[in-house]
Amino acid sequence: MAELIFIAGPEQGRTVTLEGDEAVIGRGANCTVPITDRQASRRHCRIALSDGHYSVHDLQSTNGTFLNDAPLQRAALRDGDVITIGDSRIRFLLTAGAPESTLVRGAAHPVAEADPLVGRSIGRYQIERRLRRSKTAVLYRAQDTRDGGFVVLKLLPPTLAGRDEIVKRFIREAKTGAEWKHANVVQTLGAGRKGELYFIVSEYVGGWSLQELLDEQGERGRFDTARTLDIMIAIGRALEFARQHDIVHRDIKPANIIIGEDGVARLDNLWLAKHIHSQGSDLTAAEMPLGTLGYMAPEQLADARSVDCRADIYSLAATIYRALTGVVPCRGATAIETMRKIRDEAPAPVQSLNPAVPPAVARPVERALAKDPDQRQQTPAELLVELRLARKYQVRGPDDRRSPR
Repeated sequence: MAELIFIAGPEQGRTVTLEGDEAVIGRGANCTVPITDRQASRRHCRIALSDGHYSVHDLQSTNGTFLNDAPLQRAALRDGDVITIGDSRIRFLLTAGAPESTLVRGAAHPVAEADPLVGRSIGRYQIERRLRRSKTAVLYRAQDTRDGGFVVLKLLPPTLAGRDEIVKRFIREAKTGAEWKHANVVQTLGAGRKGELYFIVSEYVGGWSLQELLDEQGERGRFDTARTLDIMIAIGRALEFARQHDIVHRDIKPANIIIGEDGVARLDNLWLAKHIHSQGSDLTAAEMPLGTLGYMAPEQLADARSVDCRADIYSLAATIYRALTGVVPCRGATAIETMRKIRDEAPAPVQSLNPAVPPAVARPVERALAKDPDQRQQTPAELLVELRLARKYQVRGPDDRRSPR
């Protein structure tokens, strides 16, 4: 259970106990927590409890919902957080029996076991909490003791630190991130080693991955066209910068696109990124597919070492296709069947799955999904021109200042 304590505003001093899995706050009489604040919308925001974690969601309110003075669309709630609605400031407190862990970027499951690194310091970074774990790394939110700011600390587990190829790829990720300085890429701030721990430091942007936001829409969930284009144009800018610096990402997909708490769309996870002229020192076997199957270009299936920016163009288009239609372009019952479809079968036309998508949007996406790289747009800049024209002249969307940029 949890409590809401009104610490400022017209109902200062009021305490509300949250029971159940959901509470809607607003001026409407039917809200779970009705309030009298005239700056609040009738249905202003929602607090949800899922898998033992609390989160707060703005319900398209007129004046916005803020968490610890930062605007949000959706965010995790931690003990002591302050929610601002109009003139009301509301402190969120966990009560006896409530979960101690909170959602981070929409993690589906709480961290059950105690993490021995939480509370420790690595260099000048004090680890605050674990964010998530992947196959090759553990990510923590940490505080920089020099300036008090928060960062993400990515650690290579000791169990993998003895594998030479894993260490080399981890180091390469850090070096590539240091070169890829762009507003639409999660920025690498540094890297190092302390004892047996290798670590990469990157900016903390909070927010949610595109995959998590799509999952919220349910099975085959999709976005409206304007919102999709705004996100993809931002990521396209990052890819054009990468092309100019001979970098290819090789794993563009919804899970690696983050919509930060500041509303900026950023590309994340440079584990597979490399310079296109470094085949001689590549860590990938020629016969090994590398990437995420549903978003991989045909040539990446054949030889991930030799791909260029056109493979990233394909993957970006596959991501757009997924966001607009609710499905990946090529999907089979098995991995082998999926690979065959990626190589040999054209995906269903975008408009056959979502008739609301204008032809001016569908055409460049379908062109970017061509099996032959020479038939696609040859640079991200070329794709960007087509997407921007479609967004400007063919797609109307709300004037949302919090939309990804």
